[in-house]
Amino acid sequence: MKYDQIEVDILFANLSLESIPEDLQIHNDELLRDMEVRCVRSLNGCRNTDEILNSVKNLEVFRLTLRVIKIWAKRRGVYSNMLGYLGGFACAMLVAKAAKMNPNADVPTLIHKFFTIFSKWHWPEPVLLKTMYTLDMTFTVWNPEIWNHHDPNLMPIITPAYPQQNSTHNVTKSSFKVIKEEFERGLTVTNEIINHTEDWAKLFDEPPFF
Repeated sequence: MKYDQIEVDILFANLSLESIPEDLQIHNDELLRDMEVRCVRSLNGCRNTDEILNSVKNLEVFRLTLRVIKIWAKRRGVYSNMLGYLGGFACAMLVAKAAKMNPNADVPTLIHKFFTIFSKWHWPEPVLLKTMYTLDMTFTVWNPEIWNHHDPNLMPIITPAYPQQNSTHNVTKSSFKVIKEEFERGLTVTNEIINHTEDWAKLFDEPPFF
């Protein structure tokens, strides 16, 4: 639906509670016990967002950097989770990871660090914001040994809230190659910007279609 011309998703989760307290702590994993999988997915949209925001030191720098990275991904044709590229959540995870590794960086520095880190990332090493853990529940948790054996994940970006999942499971060999090339181009361009031989507009140049 749209509110004030802004698209928003309405999520629903059926909780095993007689009433919903105003101070409900949705990050309490016990809320998930005996919950339907589809409800867990809905609730984890909020839980994962909270985990990301709680992981960064400077929210304003994070938000501005994320806006830049989303614009870059859309302009360069690598923004679409359904088509095997980066979705909004994956972009947020990558920016949060870069911010966590560089907590005192300003926006231009963090953008450069973003491309530096992920152009050199040792994929398929997963991107994690926190240590993974399991609980005595029946939900499937992402396991690199199982998934790499049966259905190789090329660039796993793992959701932080339990049960942890790979947010980039749609990435294919061809889309993975394109994403890596764009990370490398982003590093080259931001290096030129830092050296004052290019301006920021070049980062957002749209690639030729033919």
